[in-house]
Amino acid sequence: MKILLDIDGVLVTTPIWRKAEVLADGFLKFDENASKNLADIISATNSSIVLTTTHRINFSLEQWYLLFEARGVVASNIVKINEMNPINLERVWEFRPD
Repeated sequence: MKILLDIDGVLVTTPIWRKAEVLADGFLKFDENASKNLADIISATNSSIVLTTTHRINFSLEQWYLLFEARGVVASNIVKINEMNPINLERVWEFRPD
């Protein structure tokens, strides 16, 4: 199974009007319940994470593994939906095939 994962509003649930907490690794703190739920789903199903978030362009896959592990989510397979960099197109173009 593959989980198409956005970050904002899913794992980072801080309201838009409040500044989200940034951890020492330079990325946003995940909601603890959301992290646990994702970790449980991955553990039960051995799912892969497909990053659809615009944050995906800011970190390498190796960094993403570390970011998730630091937040209690251990995934054996993380990929990015694509390598758009930088984002200078309308959001719809992020999901169109090359």
